Amino acid sequence: MDIRKDDILEYMKAEGILKKDAEKVLDMFCRYVADRLKEGDSIHLSRFGIWRRRLVTERMARIPNTGERVRVEEHYAVRFYPSKSLNDYMNWRQEGDDSEGAALRPVREEDPARS
Repeated sequence: MDIRKDDILEYMKAEGILKKDAEKVLDMFCRYVADRLKEGDSIHLSRFGIWRRRLVTERMARIPNTGERVRVEEHYAVRFYPSKSLNDYMNWRQEGDDSEGAALRPVREEDPARS
């Protein structure tokens, strides 16, 4: 399932935030992140991840439909690096647990091999 801006706004509305306020905050956040990345800064959100701008060098590519070779000019791209907390949260499972979990803080069983 793809999450769209309206989905995020509806979630925020369900949490008690007015939709127009939520939209303003979301737009401000996105604009801030884009502006900082354009300036060359990295965006670090604890327990979530890092966005970084990286330079993609010029290369030759092929158009699949026609087989024509084209030059792709040097350009910037955004890379997202998820945090360990986010990766752990996404991959954590506990049988019978239907709760939402503790905001990116998975509970792990003790590993007897490490004791």
